[in-house]
Amino acid sequence: MISFNTISDIIKITREESVTFSDVIITYETHSQQKPRTEIIADMYGNWDVMKTAIVNGLQTSEKSFSGLTGGDAVRLKEHAGKSLLGYAAGTAEAAAVAVAERNAAMGRIVACPTAGSCGILPAVLYALQLWHDNISDEQIVLSMFTAAGIGMVIEQNA
Repeated sequence: MISFNTISDIIKITREESVTFSDVIITYETHSQQKPRTEIIADMYGNWDVMKTAIVNGLQTSEKSFSGLTGGDAVRLKEHAGKSLLGYAAGTAEAAAVAVAERNAAMGRIVACPTAGSCGILPAVLYALQLWHDNISDEQIVLSMFTAAGIGMVIEQNA
């Protein structure tokens, strides 16, 4: 079984095995979850679909949370994305992040990665990246999610 405690450990494995960072994490997950590689990857595609759906739904509705404290801000941010100090792409990512957070607050389906409180950050960055760069495939996004998961595992192990 693959074992690592640091990013350097993962990089060492990539060099020794001539594999990518995401391959190391996928292999780790196949052993720890006792699932075939194809199923591990399919599960991550499912996570990406949930993330995209949360963004799209959150950007199309001004639904309020049960408390009434949140809701509708993502739609407003989307409308003003071009006025963001960081530019339209960053404005789109901001709106997407808030969209997922608002879906979470309204009890919508999200992927809590790494936590429910920060559930919009990774999907928003990946969504905006894919939106503004036509050549980035869902496969590349999913592989990058495994890379992010690996970094998260190292942080968790050393926290």
